[in-house]
Amino acid sequence: MTASTAASKPAARRRIPILDGLINAIVQPRTLQRLYPGVMHFMIFWGMMIQIIGTIINILQYPLFLPFDMSALFPLGTAYQWFELIMDLGGVMIVVGLLMALYL
Repeated sequence: MTASTAASKPAARRRIPILDGLINAIVQPRTLQRLYPGVMHFMIFWGMMIQIIGTIINILQYPLFLPFDMSALFPLGTAYQWFELIMDLGGVMIVVGLLMALYL
């Protein structure tokens, strides 16, 4: 592609490689093109992401990080119940995705 063809391309059609890579990594449109394997992969990936982020939040509340006050990151009260529900849903997503992979 020459500079003249790149300049003539409408701004709406130009793709930013980093943004395109992030969209493919997060939304996974190519994986979801085929329904069954796409849903299986989606469930395993997002279930793991939920579990990893939740585990990081849990680890930050331990006294290992005493010089820093991380208590604002850890949910309390009703927010804690929502946090646990989301973590449990992530676990269910992993199990369902793995069962789908077993029967593929």
